[in-house]
Amino acid sequence: MISFSPTWMLVMIPAVILLAAAVVLGSRRHGSLRHLTWRWNLLFIVAALGFLSFYTLQTYQQQFYRRTEQIEQQFLQQARDQIRQRASFVHDLILDEKQGGEQQLKDDLRQTVLQAVHLAHTLVERYQHELAPDALSRLVVEALRPLRHRNGRGYLFATRLDGTELLFADHPEFEGRNMLDMKDQDGVYYVREMIRLSRQQGEGFVAYRISQPGESGWGHKKIAYIKYVPELQAFIGTGEYLESFEQEMRQRIIDKLDRLVGDGPLSIFGASYAGVSLFGPAKGQNVLNVQDRNGVFVVRELIRIAQDGGGFIRYQMPDSLGERHYEKISYCLPLDMWNCYVGAGIDLGFVEQNIANSRQQLMVSLRQQLAQGALSIVILGVILWAIGHRLSRSIKDNVTVLNEALEAVAADGCEVELDEVKFDEFIAIGQAANRMLEQRRIAQEELNDTRLRFRTALEQAPLLVALIDSHRQILFSNGMWHDALPMDGETARIEPDWFSRASWLKFDTALEQMNTKRLGQERLDITLKTRQGVTRHYDMALAAVHQANDKLDTILVMARDITERRQAEERLTWLAHYDALTGLSNRNHAKVQLEQLLADSVPPERWLLMFDINRFKRINEIYGHAVGDFVLKELSRRLQALQPATQIAARLSSNEFIIVVDLAEQETIEEMVARFRAILCAPLQYGETRLVIDTRISGVECQQTQDVAELLHRADVALREVKEGRIRQGFLCYDEHLDQIYQENELLEKALRLALQSPEQFQLHFQPIWSLNPRQLKGFEALVRWQHPTFGQIAPSRFIPLAEKRALIVPLGQIIFRRACETLAQWLKQYPAVQQQQIRLSVNMAPQQFVTESFIEEIKAALEQWQLPPEILCIEITETSLMEEPELAIQRIRTLKEMGIAISIDDFGTGYSSLSYLQQFDVDIIKLDRSLVVNIAETRSAQRIIDAVVRLGHDLDLTIVAEGVETFEQLEQLRLLDCDAIQGYLTGKPCSAEGVDGWLKAPQQFPLSRLN
Repeated sequence: MISFSPTWMLVMIPAVILLAAAVVLGSRRHGSLRHLTWRWNLLFIVAALGFLSFYTLQTYQQQFYRRTEQIEQQFLQQARDQIRQRASFVHDLILDEKQGGEQQLKDDLRQTVLQAVHLAHTLVERYQHELAPDALSRLVVEALRPLRHRNGRGYLFATRLDGTELLFADHPEFEGRNMLDMKDQDGVYYVREMIRLSRQQGEGFVAYRISQPGESGWGHKKIAYIKYVPELQAFIGTGEYLESFEQEMRQRIIDKLDRLVGDGPLSIFGASYAGVSLFGPAKGQNVLNVQDRNGVFVVRELIRIAQDGGGFIRYQMPDSLGERHYEKISYCLPLDMWNCYVGAGIDLGFVEQNIANSRQQLMVSLRQQLAQGALSIVILGVILWAIGHRLSRSIKDNVTVLNEALEAVAADGCEVELDEVKFDEFIAIGQAANRMLEQRRIAQEELNDTRLRFRTALEQAPLLVALIDSHRQILFSNGMWHDALPMDGETARIEPDWFSRASWLKFDTALEQMNTKRLGQERLDITLKTRQGVTRHYDMALAAVHQANDKLDTILVMARDITERRQAEERLTWLAHYDALTGLSNRNHAKVQLEQLLADSVPPERWLLMFDINRFKRINEIYGHAVGDFVLKELSRRLQALQPATQIAARLSSNEFIIVVDLAEQETIEEMVARFRAILCAPLQYGETRLVIDTRISGVECQQTQDVAELLHRADVALREVKEGRIRQGFLCYDEHLDQIYQENELLEKALRLALQSPEQFQLHFQPIWSLNPRQLKGFEALVRWQHPTFGQIAPSRFIPLAEKRALIVPLGQIIFRRACETLAQWLKQYPAVQQQQIRLSVNMAPQQFVTESFIEEIKAALEQWQLPPEILCIEITETSLMEEPELAIQRIRTLKEMGIAISIDDFGTGYSSLSYLQQFDVDIIKLDRSLVVNIAETRSAQRIIDAVVRLGHDLDLTIVAEGVETFEQLEQLRLLDCDAIQGYLTGKPCSAEGVDGWLKAPQQFPLSRLN
């Protein structure tokens, strides 16, 4: 606690006031309002002064302690900053001195050499015409030999550029020897380095190890400066031993720091890690084991802190290190180049003296503030005492005036007259009494208004509203009630014939429960007959209204017309089960129907048929979606009217339907399907358009499984086989073999998708195309091969059709085209035939890839990436690609032709085989399919067809290539029919890129020598 007179003043003032208050309050226990007010005012004054005195004392105490702690921290932090700065100054001073000394050493060496060179120049100029070169060199050497510097350690040397030593003052026995192979202990050929500097720069510094005068061994580090003297064809140099130089420099710095050590509270010191004091206390002594009074090895701690990077330490100054004992704080830094530490320290007694002085000044300041506070509290107490006394007298005067006014009101019954009341609080009491009378009058008027508004709200509410009693008598009803229900002006009762039977039962039951207080409110969904005789749906709410004695007064009836909402709900319920376009069951409802059907005993003649419309997408694209919808609705109508025994008919997706039927007696499933197809596929007439449709159908016996999902899956598997064209008759019944095929296709599709992410599984093979006139190599066709890591080699006939059906042919085609361009770029660098554009590589393009928007850009990008001339590339497309979208095909072909790329029609004779479109499409090559070539040697019809195609192609300037040539007889017939080129196993099987080397190196060597 702070012990001075103002503190006792702050304690005594509230004590005296509390004693006086106890005397006053205890003198009377009852009294007037004036005395009661005066007592409470006195209590408030005493409490306020007591709290203020206690708060002031606590505040000043906390401020004193807080400021004292801040002062201590401030002075300690200043001391720390001071010694850290002093230690950093010493550390930086040593580094600067060392750096400056090294630079001075280099300058001295350079100056010594320059003086020697100057002497040599002088002698050369003086005697070069009198002495022979060798004699002149000896003269210069002997003049330089006695020169010494650096306290006799430094001497001069001279060496020719061939390594011959002219001058070696410290070791004359080496003079005349070749020093090129001399190296120091570190393996440095220092003479060679000096020769390199002389030739490249003419001068420079070299560091190495050599002997030192007066010392044994050749391991003394030395730095030398050399300068080339052209007249002597040699360089002159000198050096200094770094150990001697560093010892001198270190001693010079220590002596300088020792002179900076002062006697004040702030000191500097330094010692080696071995404990020997370099400067400061106990200079030159080993103080490693010196302890302070607490047993701390001070120097060892300083060494540990310095080796950790530096820091602070607080300790008792040992008697052996100073003239007196005192507490000290020091900061040290490592100086690794000398294996020592340096630091600075400060006497904490000096710091504590400064803290004591500041604390004393703070004490004087707080005493003055407390004295001022005590005086302020006394003045405040007097002021509060006067205010309380004046307040009690004012209350007495105003109470007297208010009593007189209330007595006047009691006498004449009028409102309270407040003109004579002067005190605001008592005026408020009188005004409150007058407001109570006014509010009672206003409340009565508002009650009447509320009743009127309630009746108006019920009348104008957008609902049917009525108030009835417990006997269904209508006490009130609004206009909508009158307009909707069949009641005349004399009807004042709710009649049962307004309701349906079920609705009246619900309404009457709710009314009875409200009469017996078992129900307070109810919500009913009922139907009512309107004034026009129409039955409509209503959402009706009933609410019982009770009197103050909890007796039922009336029942509020409100009803909303929900007929349209109910119809919408019924429509949504229907749409959830049936298809909006055809009226057939949708997929979800069909599953429910099938589950119910399969739950019972299923007869063996019951079948599930699934079918779709062939090429339905083309109908929408050509004729529009309105015609497509007409086809779906007409097909659904035929499906529903197919036979009375139809169990289920549903539309599963866009153009996919199912029907469950029973076979007629002695009827097979094939006969029933044929009958259905005849009905379903009958031509349709839409306006002036006649439509012919076709269906693909699959069938599953319902007895095969009781699982609806499995039943639909089997039908879908069989239908997919029909869609993929493996079934010619357009109908297929499910068996387990189909499921196995389905699983294999799914597995192969999954493997193909993964392989497209790892294109290295796909490799290209190349089959040669040979020209028949002249007989030489014309080009190659790129053929893809798939080497799966698990399944091995997979035939193209297996995975390419699957890729086309599963929308994977485009990324596969992109991989093939990029690989082909990459291979073609390699050929272009290696083979002259390709460089001279005599060889062309043909790459197949699937129809799906040919019509993509980015097709042309991908071709251009590939040619640019591999720097390929377009003339060595040929794009092979099928007849299907041309006829699917003819206008787009014409545009694409024209763009490719403008680029210089050749266009070939592949597999000619397997598609549309229309010769007329050859004029429409500007192609370059026709490739006859092997199905035409295989019978050319046996049948005249095949010969005539090929002859016609060749003649027409030549008339159109087209090149004719025959594919699948495997025998000499086929080749001979093609040659007689003037076919331009052939491709097949007879002239070369497909092979890898490495296998085409022989063909590309000798394109003129036709592979068949027996052909005349």
